[in-house]
Amino acid sequence: MLLGKGRTYRWLYNEAETGKLRALSEGLRINQSVAKILLNRGISGVDDAVRFLRSDIKDLLPPENMKDMDRVVDRVIEAIRKRETVFIYGDYDVDGITSISILLNFFRHLKMEVFYYIPDRQSEGYGLNKDAIDKIVLEGAKLIISVDCGISAREEINYARQKYNVDVIVIDHHRVVGDLPAAYAILDPYRDDCEFGFKPLAAVGVVFYFLIALRKKLRETGLISVSGQPNLKDYLDLVALGTVADIMPLKGENRILVKHGLKVINKNKRIGLSQLVQSCAGKFEKISSKEISYRIAPRLNAAGRIEDPRYAVQLLTTDDPEVARKLVAELNNHNSKRQRIEEEIFRQALEQIERIKDIEQRSSIVLASENWHIGVIGIVASRISRKFNKPSILFSVKDGIAKGSGRSVGAFDLIEGIKKCSRYLLEYGGHKSAVGLSLGVQNLDEFREAFEAVVRGSAEYIRELPEIVVDDMLEPSDIGRDFFSHLEQLAPFGNENPEPVFYSAGYRVLSYRYQKGIGILQLKKNGRQETGLIWGEEDMLNSIPENINIIYTPFLDSFQNTEILKLRILDFSEA
Repeated sequence: MLLGKGRTYRWLYNEAETGKLRALSEGLRINQSVAKILLNRGISGVDDAVRFLRSDIKDLLPPENMKDMDRVVDRVIEAIRKRETVFIYGDYDVDGITSISILLNFFRHLKMEVFYYIPDRQSEGYGLNKDAIDKIVLEGAKLIISVDCGISAREEINYARQKYNVDVIVIDHHRVVGDLPAAYAILDPYRDDCEFGFKPLAAVGVVFYFLIALRKKLRETGLISVSGQPNLKDYLDLVALGTVADIMPLKGENRILVKHGLKVINKNKRIGLSQLVQSCAGKFEKISSKEISYRIAPRLNAAGRIEDPRYAVQLLTTDDPEVARKLVAELNNHNSKRQRIEEEIFRQALEQIERIKDIEQRSSIVLASENWHIGVIGIVASRISRKFNKPSILFSVKDGIAKGSGRSVGAFDLIEGIKKCSRYLLEYGGHKSAVGLSLGVQNLDEFREAFEAVVRGSAEYIRELPEIVVDDMLEPSDIGRDFFSHLEQLAPFGNENPEPVFYSAGYRVLSYRYQKGIGILQLKKNGRQETGLIWGEEDMLNSIPENINIIYTPFLDSFQNTEILKLRILDFSEA
């Protein structure tokens, strides 16, 4: 049912069936608010809940269920036996960077000659290209392993095979658009003929499954011993980084991989990653998926957005603390530069939007400029889509070609929407929530109107405030210390397993101030005072009513060795 409407969301609340709620609460020995959160995640049986909460690494699906796994493993073992030169070709975002790094670490453990190549975002763009293949072959490559890209590179893979007789293995996780490329082998759960039981893995997750299968075959063939084999659990930190950074749903296989990966991250085993964490502003005792999303991933991504993504790969593969220290300094500098560029593009994008006369009636936003940095427009597209609650695409125009990055809102499937406008595009690819695309600038206006028609006609897109599910009606005064220990069992939080959201009504606002992107509210109800924090643009937080209802996530803030309950307010309405 509709519980209410705030400034940002429509608040939905699902009444729980009393019998199911009691059975789950008693069966797991947890309070009913936590049991209701599980019900809202679609987990109603005690056995399913135990499996969800336990997230045992032994519950991972068998890698051999993935189509072409045997061909990929056999071809790599052939390369190892023949001592062939292998090149890993990857994307420049965190998923691509971690995919490359995990393979480098594994192959180097085997003393295998392996190199990597990441295209320059500005001059080469996304994915395989023929010039890069020429360079790689000149370096002696006999096998190319494409990670986090390649599923749409039909022409480039044919080029590598026909001109150079070089095999290409594709390890990807993007939706298949058109026919599969004629690669030697393809690992992608979204292949129509792939029966792997969990589709939405990150590329680094697919890579991890490949390494499970490869290590097993290496043992069986005697190429490594049990005592000499790489410990794959030590690589789970990289799997967690790539999975969270690529906003994959934190359920099923991803939940298991990320939960155990976070444990590895918090052991500070990887020198470069540990130093990067220490360099982040603010104190945090434990790395969670939130720290990856907002502190770690942006710094790793900054290398590929602004400068050279190889800085990030070097950081995740080095054993030298001094090298790591210098690389961290570079990444932080790149991130600061990225933030400045982002703010300028955001400002210019808002100016363009102000000049669109029918913006209120439009269901989508498509903007373009010759002055926008190709590496940053995706972040700004995300901010624009959230601010206006419309699927948004920003294009950077150069030499008659507009290269764009888009972000969706709500349930609208962006890659399917883009596919319906493909007659205007040179190339495209991506996910339900994020896409990359390019077109001739002469087709920009026609594409804009075609995309608008697709969004407006979609049953998945409602031009209202986006929906948020409220897990329970809960007063902060009812939250005890054991409540947080139960909540912790539900982590890691992220896409499709969000932090729990609670509702409480009837607060009087005692004071409000805005500081460094955060609104700080002092609230009072029934003689009890609460501190509420709300993140957002300052103009979105103007004119807060004197009395409000809130939806919030509680957290404990440490101050002078004392833990204080605070409320992270997600939205509010007038009481």
